Parts: sequence; C-alpha cells; structure tokens
Amino acid sequence: MQPLPTGADIDQPASLEIKEITDPEALIPVSITTNRAPVKTAWAFVVSERMGFDRQEALSIAHVFVHFSSMKHALMLGNIYNKQETKEAEEEMSELPDGAKWIKKKPEPAWNGKKRRRDEPKETEATQSSQPWVGLLRAK
Repeated sequence: MQPLPTGADIDQPASLEIKEITDPEALIPVSITTNRAPVKTAWAFVVSERMGFDRQEALSIAHVFVHFSSMKHALMLGNIYNKQETKEAEEEMSELPDGAKWIKKKPEPAWNGKKRRRDEPKETEATQSSQPWVGLLRAK
C-alpha cells in the first residue's frame, strides 16, 4: 500500500469550468448511465424543500421516498430479496397507509379467446405501479 498523496503530489485539474452543451443536435449521441437512487433522492429533496419543509425534514422525506420506492420495485420484480428479506419487506410495506394493497399480487387477466404469441411478454407484477409515495402524499 502507498500513502495518500499530499501537497504538490495531488493531481489537480487545470480548470473546474463546465462546458455546457447547448446544441440539441450535439446532445443526440450523448448518454449517461447513473444509479436512479441518488437522482430520486435529489429530486424528492428539492420537491420537499419547495413544499416548505426544512432541510432536515426534506432529507428525511427523500430518504423514505427512495427506500419505499426501491423496496416496492424489488418486491414487484420478485427475484431481488431472499425469502426472509421478502417477508420483512412485505411486513414493512403493510404497516404503511394502504400498504397491504401495494404488495398484493396482480391477478391473471381473464382469457379473452386470443392466444398469446411466444414473443409477447406475459403480464407480471412488474407491470404494476411502483409508486407507493402517491398514497403517502395523498395524491390520486
């Protein structure tokens, strides 16, 4: 192991200037890959502050928002948690207002007389909404 660099050994960028791309045509080939949790946290934090919550409350709301939406998404995918984690997550979701209906399985659609093509995906729980915060914010 080597010691961390100090003083003049640290590579510093020549400039911290950000060169914005404002031409829409230049943005077409640009792509960004990111984890959605930090983006959702930042969004929920800004929305909460704009709703009048102080910084601490807004951070708490953002954390809860991301926690429950991620848990709901994982439960709907069905292959993320092991059996014990799934049971704990379902218990946690059921403690929320209307939480029990968020973890219900989507019923199989009634047969409409048409055969499903092989390449047509079967409807699964993942097609349900993964937005449990809608109920928390009293939106309809």
